[in-house]
Amino acid sequence: MNQSEGFLAKGQEKKLCKLVKSLYELKQAPMQRHQKFNQVIADFEFTVNEHDQFIYSKEINNDYLFLCLYVVDILIFETSLEAIFKIKDHLFQNFDMKNLRPADMILRMKISMDQRGISLSLSHSIEKMLHKFEFYYCKPISTSFDSSIH
Repeated sequence: MNQSEGFLAKGQEKKLCKLVKSLYELKQAPMQRHQKFNQVIADFEFTVNEHDQFIYSKEINNDYLFLCLYVVDILIFETSLEAIFKIKDHLFQNFDMKNLRPADMILRMKISMDQRGISLSLSHSIEKMLHKFEFYYCKPISTSFDSSIH
């Protein structure tokens, strides 16, 4: 295990840090936050995705609104800005939140949006990893894949 960036101690690179108390309040706090979020979002008539319990959806006038929950971050996908404002107002009434800029990164994936839709890319993270492990200038090789799959 490597020490965190910015906390490296010269001559003590093999030592670990002891965590005195949990990072996010109590051990049960994440479960309680998720239960509270489920209750609030159910009041707004969202349904939980059957395959991933952290993705919520709602149909509004033939448009779909999606919420993706990751720890304490929420991504909102919708074609109507009015619907996004409504759900944000509902969430602000129930949680202490910040309204951040449109997402450009999530889970180390770069998010790009255009008229064709939304695309996710790991190229930025892969390049950082290649630099970190000094493989960036190695010779690339071909890997077969089906390029027709989007």
